Amino acid sequence: MFYILFIILGITILGYVLLDNFQSKIKNNFTRVYPGKVYTESIFYYIVEDDGVILVPKLSSGDKSKHIKLSNINDIRFFKDGKEKSNTDKAVVGAVTFGVPGAIIGSNMKTKKIIKDMGIKIYTDKEVYSLDFVGNGCEEGRAVYRRAAARIDFTYNMLLKYIKKDKDNIEHKEIIDITGQIEKLADLKAKGILTEEEFQNKKTELLERI
Repeated sequence: MFYILFIILGITILGYVLLDNFQSKIKNNFTRVYPGKVYTESIFYYIVEDDGVILVPKLSSGDKSKHIKLSNINDIRFFKDGKEKSNTDKAVVGAVTFGVPGAIIGSNMKTKKIIKDMGIKIYTDKEVYSLDFVGNGCEEGRAVYRRAAARIDFTYNMLLKYIKKDKDNIEHKEIIDITGQIEKLADLKAKGILTEEEFQNKKTELLERI
């Protein structure tokens, strides 16, 4: 009996050693490709800032051709036990605070329960990416849960920064376009094609779009 227990213990220890070596190899591959970059991680991905946000599948951490550069992010949705909550999109960025580990992840500590999944879904023009931060589940309030909440918060704010950047770029292009249209109207007025009143009316219409 003791011999069997000894074998089981040995196999268990060996399994932990092999798993640790495998995880270390994945991490080393990642840091080799993205040395010194700001990142966090979910169960299956590293999320790294490198001229934008990139999802790095852990099993392909050393192969940059398989890394996913996120662009045109339309929405970020928090999910917990299969239920989604969306507080932001490109139309409202800057007006809404997602409040991740506080208002949304924060739970009633008196009624702890097992959380099956918790994370972020990223909606882009072409794809939806699901980032789970708790894996096989965890109990609310435990250290694993709090670490997951912190990583979700970090990831959300990283993504939000680039959504806002995209929105600002779009607005900047619209302002440049409107300025160009007003200049064309001024040219038409100078040539006598538009009256002063027509010019002012059309200019007001354009400026109201900003």
